[in-house]
Amino acid sequence: MVSKMSLELASLVLGVLVTTASASNSEDPFIWQQPDGTMHAMYHNGPSSFHAFSSDGVSWTAPSTTLFNTTVALAPSPSESMAQRHRDPSRPSLLRANSGDVGCASDSDCSLLGSCAPNGECRCLAGWTGSNCGTLRLVPIASVAASTVWPAAGVPNSSSWGFTTAYDPVAKVYHAVADVSCGCSVHSSVRECTEYTGVLASGGWASSLVHLTSTRPDGGFVFAGVIAPATSFNPHLARSSEGTYALYFRVNAADALPMCSGDPAGPSTSASSLIKVCSNTSAGSSNCIRAGDSERGTNVYVATAASMAGPWKVQPVTVAGEGNLHISNPSVTFVKAGTPAAKLGRVAMAFRYNGPHGENNGIAYADTPAGPFNAVANLTLTPGPDAPTLSGPVMTLTRRERPELLFDAAGTPTVLYSGASSTDATGIYKAYSLAQQVSTSVRG
Repeated sequence: MVSKMSLELASLVLGVLVTTASASNSEDPFIWQQPDGTMHAMYHNGPSSFHAFSSDGVSWTAPSTTLFNTTVALAPSPSESMAQRHRDPSRPSLLRANSGDVGCASDSDCSLLGSCAPNGECRCLAGWTGSNCGTLRLVPIASVAASTVWPAAGVPNSSSWGFTTAYDPVAKVYHAVADVSCGCSVHSSVRECTEYTGVLASGGWASSLVHLTSTRPDGGFVFAGVIAPATSFNPHLARSSEGTYALYFRVNAADALPMCSGDPAGPSTSASSLIKVCSNTSAGSSNCIRAGDSERGTNVYVATAASMAGPWKVQPVTVAGEGNLHISNPSVTFVKAGTPAAKLGRVAMAFRYNGPHGENNGIAYADTPAGPFNAVANLTLTPGPDAPTLSGPVMTLTRRERPELLFDAAGTPTVLYSGASSTDATGIYKAYSLAQQVSTSVRG
């Protein structure tokens, strides 16, 4: 049978979070619900990303198989087009047989992303592969430049570390929110042009959140405006079945820093941001964001609106029992009524929290987008020994984090977004948001 590891549960007493006894670097969780009602999450630990699943939303299990890592397959020719297939709501999920000598006894041995056939082999849903369906079936990319969704081409002074999308089926438009900051060339007099300025500046030091639109999910995005000023980061955008939007993000400082939007004609400040910094520091200030302690406290917000153009209603997100822990990297999914997880709440959130032994991932539920959320599980997994084997030419990214998946109407993954970084031919360290298509073709 497929080897699995049960994940440590958080204490359910008052929703108090617990941490692992050993050092952990597990972060950037992304949560979703399959059409069958099962709950799933992915996250990274070091250079590799992993998958966890649950039938009831409380008890989580994960194979030791790597979902994907920093090694990316390169394609000699352009890969398949995604736009029309993603917008086709009638397209069913496909089943694909897997080869391998690891058997299954139940669908849980197939990561709840496939079914266990009578011959003991997993038949994976479209987009998934491996003997236990625990690996994304990613399409090779033509190049980093061709797969970079933001910053726009020819904008050397911007970096991006986080990209989240939601599809509007009425307008047939993909809305995205990107975490963007000025790159090394702008801040070289302030900080060295290193991984710190290339990545971490786009993850909380000087980042802003910008709204982008495109008619396809894997590129062609154009700048539409500024949503949240510095230092807003860790964005996650969700669209409800009613067509409303919820944008989750974290705020550290609220300094009036220079802005680089990733667009050559974009603004140099975030003065036009739809979400404003509170002008009054009193506790009574509302519908705005305020500076938080980068080391302690939640300071995670959710902004909701009927349209991406706003107006946005801004509320702080609370997690019961979190105390003074640092919480960030939120992602949510709206739980389908009538499924087992719906007993826990209408909104499921995955998030990172820092404990005494490092970074951990939590799962919590609430009845409203702002909470209070009640923590039910800790998704911290020691990296497993397995990793995808890629044939043909490959490249290795320096870092690949902040994973998000885009699904079509049938619940099939179509695009993997991630914050990525590498050093270019001139030795300059670059950080960008990368889109990689997920293959759903049937293997012969």
